[in-house]
Amino acid sequence: MITLKNIKKSYFIGERELPILKGINLEIGKGEFVLLMGVSGSGKTTLMNIVGLLDKQTEGEYQFMETSIDGLDDEVLAAMRNMHIGFVFQQFFLLPYLNAIENVLIPIVYSHKEIKHPREKAKLLLGRFGLSERIHNKPSQLSGGEQQRVAIARALINDPDLILADEPTGALDSKTGNEIMELFRILNEDGKTVIVVTHDPKLASFGKRLIRIEDGTISEDITSYLKILYYYRGRVVFSFSGVALGILSICVIITTIEGANKKAHDIFEILGPDSIMIFGGGERQRAARVRINTLTFRDAELLQRIQGIYDLMKVYQVRNVTMRYRDRNWQTQVVGSTTNYFESFSWGFQVGSVFTNDDYANAEAVCVIGSKVYDELFKGEDAVGKVILVGKLPTKVIGVLEERGGSTGGPNIDDRV
Repeated sequence: MITLKNIKKSYFIGERELPILKGINLEIGKGEFVLLMGVSGSGKTTLMNIVGLLDKQTEGEYQFMETSIDGLDDEVLAAMRNMHIGFVFQQFFLLPYLNAIENVLIPIVYSHKEIKHPREKAKLLLGRFGLSERIHNKPSQLSGGEQQRVAIARALINDPDLILADEPTGALDSKTGNEIMELFRILNEDGKTVIVVTHDPKLASFGKRLIRIEDGTISEDITSYLKILYYYRGRVVFSFSGVALGILSICVIITTIEGANKKAHDIFEILGPDSIMIFGGGERQRAARVRINTLTFRDAELLQRIQGIYDLMKVYQVRNVTMRYRDRNWQTQVVGSTTNYFESFSWGFQVGSVFTNDDYANAEAVCVIGSKVYDELFKGEDAVGKVILVGKLPTKVIGVLEERGGSTGGPNIDDRV
């Protein structure tokens, strides 16, 4: 959908050149949910304006919907914006003298699309966002969250292929902001491509991809949910990108404390163990041909509120990752989790120690290796303090786990990083 090649943007103050974007290379496919993150002045809004056909690059090539943007005049760009892009802004930009449904209908005035029964469609959109009883209210009669919902409905009235949102939660409280981000998530599940520009790291968990802009360049392009969790202030074990995460699981550690729900008690007594592994599953159940919604970070937070839950940790597993130390290679499983992982499984160390709070806070590239990985890579040498390649990321070994032994009919628990 979007292809940017060596995009540069400069502004000129007299004869002085002020470079804003310094060679952006980026591809965004149909159906992605991307968070474009950076501090004020990083260039993220300038990049959004170029992506949204509101501004033109100084240098570079831009293809949108398989069409080269270079050389197109303002009238053509305006028509493309109206047909393909829906905008949502921090300040809503609703016309104060129009009511909610009239604001939603504004893009149709300029549209070349044939939209049947537009007023009914506007009502349906507002109803979907919980504003059925507010369609005749003017902006001054709506809360900030309600105004932003009207703005989102306005962005959708022409059925755009792409939704561009610039700091859509910036003028809202955190609860309302999360509700707005949840709307974007639902729209993405419906097939819309969504790009949200934000400086707020707490929103990172809503996206499927995080692109970080620093000083006019892309400093990180993350599709790893593990790294996105770090930006969400979660405490994770590993910090790396470029590895496709295979299995998302949430491990819930249960103990039968006094006052726990009786029904849950009975189930756990039947199951026997005091821990349950819950897998997120795939996006689709092929045989049934129905959509399956996978577990999210917010689901994990809700699970932790259940009476009887003693502890909860998110576990992220990546299979078949190549480890390298000197001339030795070994393919194994990479696991990322929260601080309580080793304690919850009563897993001790042969040598070294667990991650520190500073490691988590700084997302240090450090790891703990299982005894099988130690045998294959180090063959009796000291491992602690040595650097191995986890995929392509140099990572310092800070500990070697005690041997647990292989699982019958399953993977060797010692064969992991």
